[in-house]
Amino acid sequence: MKDSALTKEDVIRDFILRKSEELFIKNGYEETSMDMIARACDLSKPTLYNYFKGKNELFLGVHVRHHERMNGVILDLLKQDKDPAAVLESIFDATARNYGEHRDFLKIFNLECHHLSHESLAEHIDWSISNRREMSAVIGRFLEKIVQPEVKKRFDIETMSTLLLGIFEALLYDLSLAKSAGIAAYKELLLHLLKRGLLK
Repeated sequence: MKDSALTKEDVIRDFILRKSEELFIKNGYEETSMDMIARACDLSKPTLYNYFKGKNELFLGVHVRHHERMNGVILDLLKQDKDPAAVLESIFDATARNYGEHRDFLKIFNLECHHLSHESLAEHIDWSISNRREMSAVIGRFLEKIVQPEVKKRFDIETMSTLLLGIFEALLYDLSLAKSAGIAAYKELLLHLLKRGLLK
């Protein structure tokens, strides 16, 4: 997770990633070229390459950008001084909103990430594992204070936080991509299970 202070380079990189995302959605990975991205950003191709080594890095960069932004939202919500169940509900809503807003790119990413080099994918998987561990640890510190004592005797916090994070990511992701109307019902069920089984 990055520092909140943005440099001029950060702003330019973010602009390039936004324009790249638009092109990937419109044309797909294969049909989007670095020339097209440079034109859309009103940059020379050498300048574009100063920021990103190639299309692989841009495609993965858009994906990472979504996760990092979502991480920031979750961290802010976990700092709120309100009922823990309400905090978890806010995280659910924010996650659903994020996946819904970026549904088109996420769909392209899942369909076309096989075009990436094995080296790029391996590096991205390493990043994903590291990111998941970091966020799981943050959620674990939050859960430590609010999980029922008898639950903590049977299950460690790391397992609970990893499972909760996985539920938020996987099921909301599936629902959002499918444009399902079931998100509200799923949220109600998840909160019911948390309140009746996990939280104090």
